[in-house]
Amino acid sequence: RGELHAVRGLSLAVPRGAVYGFLGPNGAGKSTTLRMALGLIHPTEGRVLIGGHDVAHERMQALRLVGAFVEAPSFYGYLSGRRNLELLAGLSGGASREEIDRILERVGLRGRADDRVRVYSHGMRARLGLASCLLPRPELLVLDEPTDGLDPHGIREVRELIRSLAREDGLTVFLSSHLLDEVENLCTHIAIIDRGQRILEGELASLERRYRCWRIATSRVDDARAFLTGPLGLSVEPADRPGELDAMLNGRAPEEVLRALTEAGLPVRSFAPEPHWLDRLFLKLTRSHETDRCAAERVA
Repeated sequence: RGELHAVRGLSLAVPRGAVYGFLGPNGAGKSTTLRMALGLIHPTEGRVLIGGHDVAHERMQALRLVGAFVEAPSFYGYLSGRRNLELLAGLSGGASREEIDRILERVGLRGRADDRVRVYSHGMRARLGLASCLLPRPELLVLDEPTDGLDPHGIREVRELIRSLAREDGLTVFLSSHLLDEVENLCTHIAIIDRGQRILEGELASLERRYRCWRIATSRVDDARAFLTGPLGLSVEPADRPGELDAMLNGRAPEEVLRALTEAGLPVRSFAPEPHWLDRLFLKLTRSHETDRCAAERVA
């Protein structure tokens, strides 16, 4: 048996102020990457830089900039939310009552601060977890599945809070999630990894312009396919209904493609964006990566 590389040749660049979605199938290396980012394990090669500080050699300086929510943080259920935060703050020098009140207000728990955590809903506990991340006044939030196990109301609350922390407080957010709609709704940038390697990274809006498919309904499917793949040079796939095509616009403006079809005399009944483009792209890339790996193993 050869060596197992949980992460191999992985390079990620998280822009300051971004909400950066970190995606990958189970076993892709996401958890290993998070543990390296937090200094819990060290890479055998390469390095992790946070704010210019090498996590392996300047751990305190690097992690002072980080607030982390990993694997559903635990709290003392018999203590109040406020007291839990006071204990956590005490591990890193303490925080004033005013500062803890400010944080509780920021996450929407000021009115329930003195209730025991055991009576908190799952959504409230998740917001308390985010409050604990804010105690060190971080520049970077590292969040691992922050909405896991929440009901729809709790999911909405936590997502709105994360969005607000990025937009209003100027925090950079590194969000690991298996919920593609969550990433699509929250993130400004994404990376997809598989088997420890990066297979896609970029600004979400740019990736959407490049990879989102548009559903085209026409009475002349074959002619439309030939025109789209020929003169326009687009990627086209058959849709799941007759008389329709899915076209990837490769960065072209939708109105430009629609105008070209019309000027070519091709009737278009409808022209609409695919609603779940990131799901489709994720499945396509990870399946393709798996196929390439299997082919390489057969050749070897």
